[in-house]
Amino acid sequence: MRSIIICSKLVLSLCILMPLSGCWDIKDINHRAFPIAMGITKEGEKFKVLLQIPVTSEGVQKQTIVKGTGSTILKAVEDIRTNMESGVDLLHIRIIIFDRKLVEEGGMEEPINTFMRIREISSKTLIAICDDNIDAFFLTLKKNLEKGINLYDFFEKYAGWTPQISLTRLWHVYRALNSYTQNVAIPMVKSGKTPQLHIQVLQ
Repeated sequence: MRSIIICSKLVLSLCILMPLSGCWDIKDINHRAFPIAMGITKEGEKFKVLLQIPVTSEGVQKQTIVKGTGSTILKAVEDIRTNMESGVDLLHIRIIIFDRKLVEEGGMEEPINTFMRIREISSKTLIAICDDNIDAFFLTLKKNLEKGINLYDFFEKYAGWTPQISLTRLWHVYRALNSYTQNVAIPMVKSGKTPQLHIQVLQ
């Protein structure tokens, strides 16, 4: 009887150790994509999502722009993931850019609530509005990044811009959308030789 108990404990111990001994759920960093910027617009009834993904090749920094569409933001992102070999990790997104037309039509609330709910995107991610065709704007971002100019750099403390430029984060917009007493200032970006910024107060 005692030997049966000992054997049972041994088998149980081995079963517990088995999941700890392998890398069955590992995600190779070489097979993951880390977007740094996301663009959101709408085409008809469908959301369109653009992701700016840096790619390092032979010491040269390049990037690719990938697009996806869907009836919701999540389905648009899933469309991108389906068409890519690498897994897409949204946690490294540093700035989300909304199309101005989408914002004016009241389409900002659903994406912001979605981002806060799924928690795949950091609540400290910066928010901006694009006063331009968003496809053309991301093309400008691609050219600028290859020259070493990153959109996020324009929001840094020592970037040389006026101190009135607002650093509005995802949780700031979420709080304002769900409050009757608070407004939030959101930077507006536009294509140029380099992205030009000015401030618009979103009511």
